[in-house]
Amino acid sequence: MPAPDPKAAPSGVLKDLPRYRQVLLFFALFDTVLGPGALLLPNVYLGIMHTTGDDAAGLLARTATLWSIFAATEWFAFLKGTPAVIALVAVFRFMDIPADLVYLASARTLSVIGSVILVAAALANGIAGVYLWRVARRADGAAAS
Repeated sequence: MPAPDPKAAPSGVLKDLPRYRQVLLFFALFDTVLGPGALLLPNVYLGIMHTTGDDAAGLLARTATLWSIFAATEWFAFLKGTPAVIALVAVFRFMDIPADLVYLASARTLSVIGSVILVAAALANGIAGVYLWRVARRADGAAAS
């Protein structure tokens, strides 16, 4: 057996991952920063998303906890990749669409950047949700055959 090429890229680097695992990795990393970050540093989050820090820091703590649960589920999906867990991540992405739009419509002190982020998040969540749902269904169908 020949010795491995030391110049060869290690297996498992991002470009070698299937696209659905890249999507899962992105959201797992994003929500790992967002959830605990917003929970532990609410003034930083509120400073980015709002023009003043007066909007319901207690609600932010609740939301940050949910984001942390999203992140844990996304990490599990990334590491295990079962169709059911991937479908659950898709449902979480779909769930965030109306949550972001309600936030956009109801927040009194949302900054321009915060508004743009929420619109972009709703679009990204829709695209990722549809994609991950389709991946989960294909994987589930392949497992059944």
